[in-house]
Amino acid sequence: MRVFRQRFRLEREVVVPVLVVCSLMISVVGGIAAGIERPYPGFALGSGLLLVVERAVAVWAATLLVLVVVDKSLRGRLPDEISGRGVRYVAQEQLDDVAGTTADAGDAVTDRLDELEAALKAFGQRMEGP
Repeated sequence: MRVFRQRFRLEREVVVPVLVVCSLMISVVGGIAAGIERPYPGFALGSGLLLVVERAVAVWAATLLVLVVVDKSLRGRLPDEISGRGVRYVAQEQLDDVAGTTADAGDAVTDRLDELEAALKAFGQRMEGP
């Protein structure tokens, strides 16, 4: 198991930077391929180069958002919120608290069912008795 974790960590240290760099290159190529048409939109400030850069940055940011969410999801953590500010995950302490509360509730339900089964069995024996 230790060897698997080390190998996974090593693969992850290689794969993540490759994905980031490749996504940047694809974003730049996509921004160039989209073309530059006149008149430029207002946010390009009259510059075709700025338009390409802004498109590339927007596509790259969206791609990185998807990569982060997929990476964390594969490791078992889903985002609590995705908004214009980014991705928010629940704090690990909150997850541990919820897991503990759920386990306690499950134990309480099991104990209560055991008590009810015992009471039902005793009632059944009294009904059969005399």
